[in-house]
Amino acid sequence: MSSYRAPAGIEVANVAARPRVTPEVSVPTENLSTVFAQLNEDDPANTFIVRGIGRLGFRSREILKRHYSIYGDVSRVLVPTSHGKVGDDPFGRVRPAALGFVVMKDASAVQTILRQGEQQQVAGHVIRVKHYEPTAPTSPTTESTSMTQSSTASENLSMNIPCNDFMQCSG
Repeated sequence: MSSYRAPAGIEVANVAARPRVTPEVSVPTENLSTVFAQLNEDDPANTFIVRGIGRLGFRSREILKRHYSIYGDVSRVLVPTSHGKVGDDPFGRVRPAALGFVVMKDASAVQTILRQGEQQQVAGHVIRVKHYEPTAPTSPTTESTSMTQSSTASENLSMNIPCNDFMQCSG
């Protein structure tokens, strides 16, 4: 087996040691928690969720804005990034998001859009739309108290201890 010998004056670099070059693509940088924080600034009546938008690609934000602008003014389209793990790469691979939020300036535009049906065709792809209903934030004390109560109730049921008026028992 012979080794490759570069012509005189040409340096051969170690290809494995080169940093990986990625093409310049305009990829959204928001994560889901950032998107939810931004949604807190908007009226939920003006917002709807779009699902199954991954097939629209990295330009889903622009495609959705253009499509839904026929119903009224679009305030903004929020699309969080989606990262997939690839081998041992710590950064993973950025993929087009499958979920997004469209905020309209007027709630009547949202109602018109939702009346078109849960499945809608955008840029040749079927996506699903649903009204955005924010969940009330739970405080850590409320959550831990309810978890303690439910675990105590289930422990009582499993130990055949009868429930009284002060216990939350089910089943």
